[in-house]
Amino acid sequence: MGPNVQLIMEKHRGCMCERKNVYSLPIAIKREAWTSAGATFLANISIGEFSIVAAASVATIDIPPASLWGSSCRDYNGRKIQLPD
Repeated sequence: MGPNVQLIMEKHRGCMCERKNVYSLPIAIKREAWTSAGATFLANISIGEFSIVAAASVATIDIPPASLWGSSCRDYNGRKIQLPD
């Protein structure tokens, strides 16, 4: 895990009357996953095995195993990584 990685596990309901009720949801970072500097992970997602999340990225969805993910302006979102045999 790189420096300044943020794990945002807090959620609240959409209704304004319930916004005072904050609850947390899990974030699963699987084995051998890399999280680069300044990456932010929102609640209720998982980072697949052998995946790499680029620096300063915001992960809002599940990241599949053995893939490279970055900010939305990058062309490598979801690119598969070749694992050694």
